[in-house]
Amino acid sequence: MENSSLRPSLNNRLPDEKLAKLLPALSLLAEDIGERNSLNSDSLAEILISVGVDREGWAFEELGIWSKTLEKARDNSVDAQKDALITELKSRGIPEFPAMLSIYVATSSQKEPEPIEMVSSIAKKGTNLADKPFEPYHKQLPDHGWHNDISWEQLPDWIKKNAQLMTRLRRGEQIIGRNVRYKMVANKLIRRLRYRVPVATGAGGSALTYGNSKNANALNSGSHLTVIDNAPLLRDLIAKKRIRLRDSPVLHQIPAPLPDSFTYEKIEGMLLGLAIGDALGATSEGLKPSDRNGLYGEIRDFQADRRPGHHRPVGVGTDDTQMSFWTIEQLIDDGGLDPQKLAGKFCRHRIWGIGGTVRQFIGNFKDKHSPWYEAGPESLGNGALMRIAPIILPYLHKPVPSMYADAAIATMITHNDFANNASSVAFVRMLWDLLGMESPPEPEWWIDTFCSTAKELEGNTKYRAKGLAFTDYEGPLWNFTLNVCKDALRRKLTVKEACGTWGSGANLFETVPSVLYILATQAGNPEEAIIRAVNDTKDNDSIASIVGAAVGALHGLDGIPERWVKKLVGRIREGGGSQVFRLLLNSKQIFWLCNQP
Repeated sequence: MENSSLRPSLNNRLPDEKLAKLLPALSLLAEDIGERNSLNSDSLAEILISVGVDREGWAFEELGIWSKTLEKARDNSVDAQKDALITELKSRGIPEFPAMLSIYVATSSQKEPEPIEMVSSIAKKGTNLADKPFEPYHKQLPDHGWHNDISWEQLPDWIKKNAQLMTRLRRGEQIIGRNVRYKMVANKLIRRLRYRVPVATGAGGSALTYGNSKNANALNSGSHLTVIDNAPLLRDLIAKKRIRLRDSPVLHQIPAPLPDSFTYEKIEGMLLGLAIGDALGATSEGLKPSDRNGLYGEIRDFQADRRPGHHRPVGVGTDDTQMSFWTIEQLIDDGGLDPQKLAGKFCRHRIWGIGGTVRQFIGNFKDKHSPWYEAGPESLGNGALMRIAPIILPYLHKPVPSMYADAAIATMITHNDFANNASSVAFVRMLWDLLGMESPPEPEWWIDTFCSTAKELEGNTKYRAKGLAFTDYEGPLWNFTLNVCKDALRRKLTVKEACGTWGSGANLFETVPSVLYILATQAGNPEEAIIRAVNDTKDNDSIASIVGAAVGALHGLDGIPERWVKKLVGRIREGGGSQVFRLLLNSKQIFWLCNQP
């Protein structure tokens, strides 16, 4: 039984450690109360899940205390009374700034401010707030114009005048897309209190660069962004036979620019499609489709883990999401792909559902101190393909061949194999094309585009397929995939029938045909494509994450069901909150908004 001395009461604050975990829930609570939504145990539980807090009695009780204060604020328009309620929240240990913002949201969330022009700013790496969880937020913004003695009456005008804060509020509101009305909510801002992400404003007309400025291979994209050019590194790796990949004209081609119609919602769709596909499949991963159906029925939403001996949380992804978004962290921190840094990041935190190949890589790199270019085993596992989509982020405004070099190098870190390296480059090339499309391509396009690219890079390797009906096959992955997928299209097989023919496990000879066949037959309906991947394949979390990235890139955020986005927890490490959403915000700011031509 929990020690009653740790339970909150009106005269007993939460311990700082618990308050730090619960504080991000304040903005969600304020928004619900401001919109006069009914609050019950279920809605409070959803708030706790969304911020990564266990549904324990102390958390429910503290949220109840906060909600009563916010309800009083909502129902009372007297400013003096609001001042008293801010003080009441502060007495619970809540810092002054989020206390004021939450009262403001609870009393005015149905109002909409005028849109404010986006300023040129860039998020920089900062100290995690876990070290100083209750430092007032205004002290973290340089040149903010905030004063400790600001009154309640001045707060609305101050918010509208403060471009840095307003920018962050708008970015937070737009994170799950759709809403072009710049509704004033502190939802995502207060949640960000757990992660110190200070904002700096660039001078007008000055170039904003990031990354290793001393790198001789820094590549100026022609706009604000300076990224790391890894094309010379890849040429060196190929020449010294350190990477299992054949040189090919595709590695030197300049990708076509994205059309004027492109918006960042395509990237949000791609990355959220990846994370959602992973989380939808996570709680039934590894089951044969028939066994899964008997245990769960048709899975169309996040489900509790019913597998004996498994207890994966609902709405949380696995290694697919973790390693994909750790890649985004590394790209942001270092200004492009730094293979040494990325390898280190993969070894820093516990990986959920870690595969044997990645475990072997960690042993080589972390324990045996092998260099990153020698640490990756030769493997046909799908653990690199599932995380490769974010590689395109630095190249959105001006694509260059280094994007393909990054795909190959990021893959070889953990899976240094001809089929794996070729598959990642082929998938990145396919994703890039999808970002520029406004409607789904023909079914054959998926198979032909992937296989023609992979053919140049993989060559005529001699693998032996392990699929159920193809035990005698010997040859390259691209040729196997081309033949079995084209045959399945001619026979008009269902996804379950086709994947049952060649298998749908974590081996690329099963994963790649399964992904391409689902896309070839279901890409017009992104929801159904992800659902088929979740229900009709064995390694369903990885296959659904790859399919989700592709259909998200094609259809954008509008193609991802809103109910899935709302229920995605977005955690990528132990004890964390919604890092997926935080990284979506930061990547948009750095790779898109700050790099406008």
